[in-house]
Amino acid sequence: MPSEKSRYLKNQPKPPFYHDEIQKHLKSVPRQEVETLLINFSSRNEALRKTLIVLTAIAKFNESKDYKMLSDAFKYTLSLQGHIDYDKAGQYSNVTYPVVEFFKNANHDNRLMEILEEVLPILEESSYLLQDEGSWYEAHEELGELLSSAKL
Repeated sequence: MPSEKSRYLKNQPKPPFYHDEIQKHLKSVPRQEVETLLINFSSRNEALRKTLIVLTAIAKFNESKDYKMLSDAFKYTLSLQGHIDYDKAGQYSNVTYPVVEFFKNANHDNRLMEILEEVLPILEESSYLLQDEGSWYEAHEELGELLSSAKL
């Protein structure tokens, strides 16, 4: 005999479209609405907030070459304050991707390599707090190899 929950789940409507369709039409939504949505949602979603901080820090650094601001932003975003459960861990993969891509394109800038050396231990420690989320481990390994090759 089906449970009350299973009957409820079977009667749920299906989404009218998925991510690919949303992405295709998102450019027609006014930019201000999308920005407002992201900012409002980021106050309730730490992974999104940290991702937006990383992206903003990289954009600001590319304009100003403010190494301290970049270092502070990376240290903050790569520091986790507690265990992240499996159901939320996947959201955090977006935090490390722009960091890895940024350092790949750093052209062995000595000051950026110093920042990388400072944030690697933070990234490693935080990676242990994400349940079943390999992206932070992978990011740590990739950035460690990048730093090693820069020192050669």
